[in-house]
Formats: sequence, structure tokens, C-alpha cells
Amino acid sequence: MSKQKDFLILGINISDHNGSVCLLRDDKIVVAVQEERLTRKKRDCLRMPRPLSIDYCLNYAGVSDKDLDIVVGCGVTSPKLIMSSLEKIFPYTKVKVIPHHLGHAIGAFALSGFYDAAILIVDGAGTREIDLPTEELVNVKEANIVSKSENREIISLYTASGTEVKCIEKHLGSWSRGLNFGSIGDLYETVATVIFGQNESGKVMGLAPYGKANQPSENFLEIVDEKFIFKPYIFPSKNYWPNDQEMHRNLAASVQYATEKALFYLINHLRDKTTSQNLVFSGGVALNSVANEKILQQKLFQDVYFMPAAEDSGNCIGAAYYGLWEL
Repeated sequence: MSKQKDFLILGINISDHNGSVCLLRDDKIVVAVQEERLTRKKRDCLRMPRPLSIDYCLNYAGVSDKDLDIVVGCGVTSPKLIMSSLEKIFPYTKVKVIPHHLGHAIGAFALSGFYDAAILIVDGAGTREIDLPTEELVNVKEANIVSKSENREIISLYTASGTEVKCIEKHLGSWSRGLNFGSIGDLYETVATVIFGQNESGKVMGLAPYGKANQPSENFLEIVDEKFIFKPYIFPSKNYWPNDQEMHRNLAASVQYATEKALFYLINHLRDKTTSQNLVFSGGVALNSVANEKILQQKLFQDVYFMPAAEDSGNCIGAAYYGLWEL
């Protein structure tokens, strides 16, 4: 008996940063690459009209557009815009689009090796509320929203079993890219910009142990009735590192402490709401390895998987596995 044709699925993360593409042959990753590796521009988006990473993946596998069974896109922009862009590139292939946090969740769970898991997604911001499907809008909790039109997913809790990933709670907030932050990821990036003049979140994490957390976490955020309230904060003037080193070290330590406190609350909250002994953590905030080590030390879950490509580049993997499960 001849073997059934392999499924070929292309997952694509379309975003204004960390654009990436993943090719699956059945449930095995053949190749996955970020656009930045080909354009040599750090954290580059996908370059239209046809991103380099698409042809890189297809050429690597020795296949063409017509061999693909499905293409799945994921991003923070309007699903209609993502769909339109992909349909122009793949006019003869089935195309689907999934929300940003769902891409994070599926990608991490698919690689975890777990049959079931509790999943936590925390980042800067994802898909807008008005673009989310009904099944993602479960037990919604709104943070302080700067603009209703920019009401985006900032925290999502999922349960997963087999090939089903189900949202059980979602927090909505905003991503200002300025000094009025509206999410945990946005807070961390804001402090990085205050200290270093640009988004260098990894350096904030590295600087934090050299300072003292001399500010209470409530200066940055509070959790009231299970909702996150982000506080207006007066940051020091633009006097970047290496100036005012003690002040910057203490600010880094303080925001690290606030981030850890928020994550510990969410991990405990997820433990109470789920039955799985496995935890999966992804989204840009899951790159905070210092906090991750402390999550392990809590031992609230028997096994924990931290997605290596936790930021947006990993969403092409989630999109691809969603396509496989659809097929």
C-alpha cells in the first residue's frame, strides 16, 4: 500500500517586528527562519510583496507554492489585512489566519512534549479585541485602557489537551510605545527605553541584580479584583545609561520585582483554574529567564516548558501547527 501524501504546511508570523516563517511536513519542522537572518536587519518585519523567508523555507525543502496544503498567518494587525496579503502571495492555496496569543499558545504547546498543559501567555500586546473570534473572548478582564480602539490582548490563560487549545481567561490592555504603558511587556520595554534610550529589555534584566528594588510594585501596577491596573508613572529625565547609574540600577531592580510579582500571581491563578500538572509559558515576557527560574522554584507544576522562541518569531510555529491540526 502506498503511503498517503505528506501534508505540507506553511506558518507565517506577520508583524511589524520578528517576522518569521515555518514549514511543517506532517508534524515535523522542516525549517523555520526569521526574516532578520536574511535581510540582516535586527527584528525585521516580513518584506512584502514576497518575504525572503518564504522562498528560503520552500527552497530548503525543495518544494513550491503549489505543493502546500495550507498557509496559516498570525499577527497583531487586522486578520483581514493579513488574509489579503497572504492570498496575494498564495492565490491557489487555502489560507487561514489566527490571533496573536493563540499563535503563541499553540506553538509553545506543540513543542512542549506534553499531552496536556496549562498555558500562560504574557507580552506587550496582541490582537485587538474587535478582531478576536468569540471563542477567544472568554472571561475577559479589562485593564486601564488608553484608547478603546487599541484594546488588545495582553495576558491570556489557556488549557490544552491533544490538539485542542482553549482560552479560559483573557486580559485586555494597550501598548502605547510611549511612557504610558498598558501591559507588563509594555512596562518592561518602557523602562528599557528610559534607561538605555531604546528597547533593550534583556539589558534591564541583566542590570536588575546590581540594584535595589527601592520602589514598591504598586508604583507600576496593581491587581484589583483579578484585574491589572497600570499606574501613571513619572520617569526621570532622558539621561541615559551610563549616566545616573545607581538610579538606573534601582529602577531596573524595581521593575524586575514588579514583573516577577505579577507573574507569580498569574501562575498561582492558573494553577487554581486548571487541573494539568504541566505549565507552558510563552510571549515576550517569557524571555525573562530570571523570573522563569523563580517560577521553577515555586514548584506549583510538576513540569514546566518555557518556549525558546517566546517572542513573536515563534508564532510562525504556532500558525503551522494550527494548520496541521486543521488538516
